[in-house]
Formats: sequence, C-alpha cells, structure tokens
Amino acid sequence: MLLAGATLALGNEPSVLNACVRLGIWAVFLCLVIGPNFLWKPGPSSWFVIFHFVSSGSWLLFYISGVWFFQGTTSLARVVGSEHSQLGFEVATGSFVFLAIAWSVVRLFGPASIFDVRENAVDPPLDLSHFPDVTRWGIVGVGALSAIVGLYFHHLPGALIQPARLFSYFFPACVAIQVLMSADHGPFLVRFRWPITLTLVYGVFAFAGSGLKSQLFFKVLYLMWLIGGQHPSLRKKSLVGLFGVSVAFILLLPAFQAAKDRFAATGSRADVMDTLIGGIDEIFSSDQSEATFRGKPWAEGTWEYFGNRLCMANMTRKYLNRYGSRPLGAESIETAFLTAVPRIIDPTKISTDQYYNDLARNSGIGNYEDRKTSRKPTFMDESIIVWGRSGFLVGGGVFGVFLLILEWLAFQVPKIESTRIVLRFTWLSFGTLPYFGIIFGSISYCILFSVITIVPGCSWLWLNRHNQGAMSVEEDVDHRNE
Repeated sequence: MLLAGATLALGNEPSVLNACVRLGIWAVFLCLVIGPNFLWKPGPSSWFVIFHFVSSGSWLLFYISGVWFFQGTTSLARVVGSEHSQLGFEVATGSFVFLAIAWSVVRLFGPASIFDVRENAVDPPLDLSHFPDVTRWGIVGVGALSAIVGLYFHHLPGALIQPARLFSYFFPACVAIQVLMSADHGPFLVRFRWPITLTLVYGVFAFAGSGLKSQLFFKVLYLMWLIGGQHPSLRKKSLVGLFGVSVAFILLLPAFQAAKDRFAATGSRADVMDTLIGGIDEIFSSDQSEATFRGKPWAEGTWEYFGNRLCMANMTRKYLNRYGSRPLGAESIETAFLTAVPRIIDPTKISTDQYYNDLARNSGIGNYEDRKTSRKPTFMDESIIVWGRSGFLVGGGVFGVFLLILEWLAFQVPKIESTRIVLRFTWLSFGTLPYFGIIFGSISYCILFSVITIVPGCSWLWLNRHNQGAMSVEEDVDHRNE
C-alpha cells in the first residue's frame, strides 16, 4: 500500500524520469514484496500478478523507449499519445493500485501454503515403474482427446458446446500431471517430452484454427513456468526456455501476424499455415536491415505492435475517458448475473458477446464486423465502467476477493499437494478473466467439473503411488530378511 501511495504522489508528468521511478516501484513490488517463491507457483493469483506487471507495467518501458528511439516517428504518438500522453501515467498509476490491492487481499487472507518458503514443498516425482502402461498412456490419451475437443467444440451442436468446453479442461490437468510424473533425472526434452509435444501440437493447431498467437506461445510459457515451479533444480533451464520462447515470439511476430490477417480474410487453416511458413522463411532469408512490419521498419513496427496490443494501459485509457466521470453503475453486473441463467430457462437473455462488444465499440475499440473476435473490456476496464475513476480501487478489492475464493477452493478441496498443483494450473486462465459475465456465467461450472472429475482422478494417482511405494519398501525389507 505504501508503494501504491507513492505512485499516486508522483503526479502525471510525462517524463522519462517519472517513468523510470514508476518502473522502479513496479520492480520493487515484484521482486521484494511479491517474492520469487510465490511467482514460481503457477496459479490464478500468481499469473494475475505477472500478467499485470508485464501488461500494465510495461507501458512505462514503451514510453521510455519511445521517447529515446522513436520520438520522431508516427509510432510514438500512436502508442504513448501526443497531446494526452499523461493519461498513460494516470492509467499506469491506477493499474498499480488495482494490482496492489488485489494482491494484498490474497496475501492477507489467502492460504499460507501458496506463500510457503520451503524449496521442496512439492511431492517428489512419481515413480513411473509403479504404474501400468495403460495408466500412463491413458493420461496421454485423455490429454490429446481433450485438446482435440478444445479445438473443435465451437463446431458442435449448441447443446454439446458447454459439456465439450468443460471436457477440454482435462488438457491443462493432464499436462500438469505429466510434469509431476516426469523422471527425476535425464535430459530436459526427454523428461518432459509428452507435455511438451502435447502443448506444441495443440498450440499450432489452435493458432491455425483461430489465428490467436497466444494459443501457442502462452501455452508453452505456462509449461516452462510450471516445470520451473515444481522442479527447483530446473529453474535455470526453465528461465532459458521462457526467454527463448519470448525471443522467438518477437522475431517471428511479422510472420504470425501475417498468418492471422490471412485467417481473418479467408478462414482457411491451410492458408494460415502456408502464410506462416512462407513468412518464417522470408524472415530468415531476407536482410534484416530491410525487413518491415506493417509498412514500417521492423523495430518500429514491432514496438508499435507491442505498445498497442500488449500494454493494457493504451486500451484502458479509452474506457477511462468515456466512463471515468459517467459510470454505468450496476448495469453490467446485473447483465453478468443474468448470464448464469441457462437459456433453457431464459431463451431471450442478452448475448454477452454482443453486450460487451457494444461497450467496447462505444469506447472506440470494438469490432463492427465480428463481435466474437473483438477486444472486449477486461475486468479492470469493466471496474471503470461500473465505478468510474474509483474503479481501480474498488475493482482491485473485488478481484482480490475473487482470487481469494479460487485459492481457498484449490487448497480446501484436495488434501494432497500434487492435486492442488494440478488444480491451480488448470485454473490458471481464471487469473485473467475478461469481465464479470465470465465469472458469474461459467466459472461455477468449470470449478464443479474440476472438483468432481479431476480431483478424484489425481487423488487416485497419488495414493496409488504412495501405496505402491510402500509395498515396494516392504518387499525390499522382506527380501533382505530372507
């Protein structure tokens, strides 16, 4: 809270010095207040902290780099603004307050286990020799099937969409189980060959079918993060993997964006992959000094892309301009509550895609042609829509309570540490939910499905491991006695 107060006291002067001081406050918060142990535990709360640091906090880096390297270009005005650049600092302050309050709620009232400082808080790796082949292949098979379902559930009849969507939650659960079942020695790629293979194949096909780059890169980042979190001895290698994926994303961004644009134009999976492969070949075969991205020099075009797409401050300011002094009040929350009512009861209920896209379009963001792919308000944006400028303060507390409930459930339902790890990793995406409608409308189904199906399966695996291990010890003792 002291750091949040410091950001409020800095004012909104658009200067490099102000940006550096604010960036230092974000860094102190991440490294000293949060702590590395919490950050290495993939889960809704830890991902929420990292996501907001990278997105909202990174706006300051883009401001600094823009003033130093791109001040004479049109990209500077596009990203940091020309006449109203102080709004970026205003939004960055609000984002920090939102993050600090939400994290404080979790830290003060959340389960102590997620802040445990023990180096080896996780159970040791499972001894695969204690499991029959049918169990190991069954986990791989369920993970692959759930990935396929997750890729195609939108094409199913309406009555099957929700059950199929729930079944797709087996994919992250199976990935986490495979990481926990990996051998305790051997080459990195050999130990984690199955979760890596599943993640990469799913990510490539998901990108080809949707054009969303996050389906590939974020999934791989999640996996590297999970491996480093649960195997402290592999954290250096995990960091190398995280860094490598990030560099690959930046270098290959023009190719992936061209493929995404192709998907938007044709909707053809084959065209997407042909464009992607052709773009990658062009990147590595052409002179980088002549490379361009969206008609601008490669570095400037990439900087502008990240400044607009990955920095939430650039979008949040639009909601702040429109709703900061004229909030809608409880309207969107009432709409969110109604989303929890099944259509069989209320067949005329409003479409959340349409409602939230209209909020975005009214702010100059939404897509007039395709509301499903439109950039809708995030939870932080909607907090501004509901509570105005005080939304950073109130919304941070509300989201902190939401994260607190998730963490409490994850640590109350199962009694085995490994099951908690799988559950928290499965719920990872809940830490970046877009708006209230998702929380009220679908999370309850996802949580119930996970508790009813994933928790018993995990418990059986770990208990079987313990029982088999105990039997092996007894057999060894009997053999020695003989």
